[in-house]
Amino acid sequence: MAKKRGPRNGSGQHTIQVEKGKEMTTTNAHILNEAIRVTAERNSTHGSAEEQFSHCANLWSSYLSINISPTDVCQLMALLKMSRSKIGNPNVTDHYVDQCGYAALAGRMAIDNRTNLTELQQAVRDIASAQYQTGGNANEI
Repeated sequence: MAKKRGPRNGSGQHTIQVEKGKEMTTTNAHILNEAIRVTAERNSTHGSAEEQFSHCANLWSSYLSINISPTDVCQLMALLKMSRSKIGNPNVTDHYVDQCGYAALAGRMAIDNRTNLTELQQAVRDIASAQYQTGGNANEI
């Protein structure tokens, strides 16, 4: 991503080119870049995001007596940050940086889980196909 400030857009903000023919404000770019930096940095201080949010999901699920997924934890943390920006000082960039980070982690976990589900579905199809080919005897697979 280019770092050079471009011309001001209609709202008076500087823009940068992020792709040929596509621009974003430098403020947007700063928030997104900071979210990338913070998310990567947190692995060294907080541990694996997947482990952290899985652990939190288990704790919240037990406490609330409902099933909470790691992706839900990310989404709920993003909502907490939204609340802080609404009730607290809306000019604190950290609220928006963290919202982006939580959204990215939620998206990654949701996509990874969907990929795992797809792999599981394929494995079930393979087993069913093998059972069909062996006349239904699962012991011959």
